[in-house]
Amino acid sequence: MVDNRSACPSALGSKVTFDATAGTTYRIAVAEPGGDHTQDTFTLKVIDGTPPIDTVSPSVTGTSPANNATGVLRGANLTATFSEAVQASTINTTTFRLRKSGTTTNVGAAVSYDPATKRATLNPNVDLKAGATYVATLTTGAKDLAGNQLDQDPNTAGNQAKSWQFKVKP
Repeated sequence: MVDNRSACPSALGSKVTFDATAGTTYRIAVAEPGGDHTQDTFTLKVIDGTPPIDTVSPSVTGTSPANNATGVLRGANLTATFSEAVQASTINTTTFRLRKSGTTTNVGAAVSYDPATKRATLNPNVDLKAGATYVATLTTGAKDLAGNQLDQDPNTAGNQAKSWQFKVKP
């Protein structure tokens, strides 16, 4: 029980502070001993001092093919493994894309995400061109379960996409 009757002059009111425990029921009585309570009011202010559950942005920890790989098979799928689970709905052909180097057109592909492995897969609709260099990109539209956007380089201002390139076997 917290008794704070004499904490402040009556003109200023009283203030009671305590650490509450989640899931616990508390009963709060507000009264002035011997006074007329018909016009008394009080304000209950609850302040959640718990830090956010997750403020860390996800990043890509591994790719296949690796950055600057050569001799990649024409029918290869691409994969990207994340540092933490991400929202499957944010892994799609808009956020995970493949382009032939020097072009602005995305290669048609199916994109999927496996939450058990934290891995996104891009499966091109057609075989890649022999001898060509391709650039794969995961954009900041990819989000973790707390809604944090992909940030490949937290030391750089703003969120950073993950891009890597590889060369297909001639």
